Amino acid sequence: MPTSISWEAYLTQRGGEKSSADKLIRVDQNVKGSKRQIQRCIQDMNAAIRALVAGATIWKEDAKNQTLKQYIVCNDAAWKMNDKFEFLGQLLTQFNGLRSEEEVDGAYEKEIEDCVTGKEPEVTRATAEWEEISANFVEKMNNPPDKTPATVEAAVTDETESNTEGKESSKDQTSYRPREVLTIQDGITYLQSWKKTYREPCSSPT
Repeated sequence: MPTSISWEAYLTQRGGEKSSADKLIRVDQNVKGSKRQIQRCIQDMNAAIRALVAGATIWKEDAKNQTLKQYIVCNDAAWKMNDKFEFLGQLLTQFNGLRSEEEVDGAYEKEIEDCVTGKEPEVTRATAEWEEISANFVEKMNNPPDKTPATVEAAVTDETESNTEGKESSKDQTSYRPREVLTIQDGITYLQSWKKTYREPCSSPT
């Protein structure tokens, strides 16, 4: 499975997958074919149990291992384990309807019944353990942290700084008044006013 798969895509893919019982139960099956399917199902179930145990061990060893990639490995193993266990029960029911009254078939049926009975506690325990240790990860993936408050706070800060800069700029512009251009009449009036206030120093007496 690609490691780049997203959480949503994985859930969609897993949710749309059919069980082995839905895909592999044959209505035209015979005793020989039924036995072959049963043996293959037991092999797949045991392989899934080993994969789940190994994957869960890695998961619990270090928080750094609790990644989506590792979750998919463990969860797929857990799903396959339960799928094959359920499939085995249905295959056993099918075999019961197909088998002959010969002792060999009766002994085989008893063997598979014992296998199902013996595996049930192991499958139940492994499933419960995985569901427990993965609960926090599933919660985190289904409810990612809300980043909206931080975004809003940053936006408010930016707006406040912008308003402050605008006020300072307005203040500067208000205190600064560009020099006005004087008309000729203004110049004459100003010169006359300046002469009235200015007096030349008295000359020394001769």
